[in-house]
Amino acid sequence: MVEGAIWNVITLNFDLALSHALSAIGAKNQVCVINGPEQHHQLGRSNIIYLHRSIDADPEALILTTDALETAWRDKWEAWVATWALAAPVTVFAGLGSSCGVLRHTAEKLRSALGNNVQLLLANPGEHSKSNFATEMQIDKTNYVQLGWIAFMRVLGNRFHLEVVQRIVEECEALSQREGWVDPDTGRLIEDVGELAKRLSSMDILTFGKLRAAWLLESRAYPKLEDSHCIAIADLLLAVAYVSRSCNRGFRFDEDGHVIFTGTDIPESRIRLVDGSSRNYRWLTIESELRLEDQHRRFGREGARHVLACGVTGRRPESATPPESIVDEVDASMSIVDGDSAFSFWGVDDIRIEPQASEALLS
Repeated sequence: MVEGAIWNVITLNFDLALSHALSAIGAKNQVCVINGPEQHHQLGRSNIIYLHRSIDADPEALILTTDALETAWRDKWEAWVATWALAAPVTVFAGLGSSCGVLRHTAEKLRSALGNNVQLLLANPGEHSKSNFATEMQIDKTNYVQLGWIAFMRVLGNRFHLEVVQRIVEECEALSQREGWVDPDTGRLIEDVGELAKRLSSMDILTFGKLRAAWLLESRAYPKLEDSHCIAIADLLLAVAYVSRSCNRGFRFDEDGHVIFTGTDIPESRIRLVDGSSRNYRWLTIESELRLEDQHRRFGREGARHVLACGVTGRRPESATPPESIVDEVDASMSIVDGDSAFSFWGVDDIRIEPQASEALLS
């Protein structure tokens, strides 16, 4: 819903699981939660609609009785909002084992008015022949997905994640062509974009969202992917591929925003990746953000002392500012407060321009 792949979710449940899920990824301001007709004016681009009210509502307003479920909704808010939401090109019913009067009536009206221009599907873990809802809604086998709600959403999330990866791969290819990072003899891209795609595709949508949030220095666990993010991510990924190739190292990504370079009989090198373009960050601002991040890092989680960034405003500093310590002859790594907090900064262009920069980055 944050990405706009789903417009609306209508739930017949009273519990707040969906609302809590939005809070968990920091998306409550991106998706509207409608608990009843009194919040109708808050409808937005994407909405979670509690058709029968949520548990926070007045107990008298909860739709519980047979009469309320089958007939009392007629000419009421429930009928209007169901028609509005189900008028989307594709509607998926999930986890519905029995009839719901307002949904059945709305689906019949839409089919009558729009015919094949509206598609109704049902996701349900049981067999099609045993689904009363499928029979009542006249949903045939071709529009029946034999999956439960959670499994169906995972499949949908993975499908969308692959589309996201493809967008980034295309941006990597376009950037490589634009900058001339192409073998002049074969015309092939110098960096292994296929390997980058493989690493990203192995994640799920939430893991990659958390990784993107770390690169963007976002406080939210899942930021919406913008076109500008794709460009910056492509720049970072191609820099990672360049270091991997030039230093003959393998690599993997950590959801905390790090890339870990690996090699045979060589200590791992942990590099923090940062995109400074989304908020017009300067180097000192990034340093401040990373110091704060170190202070909040979970016990036992290793940080990085080298930073590889793209899109940062201003000249790259030669060393950390302000000074690490005002006390001479003190080993900063022995500090019980934050240990060795010095950062070295590298831009994605630095590693291509400066000789031995990649090796220095991994040192």
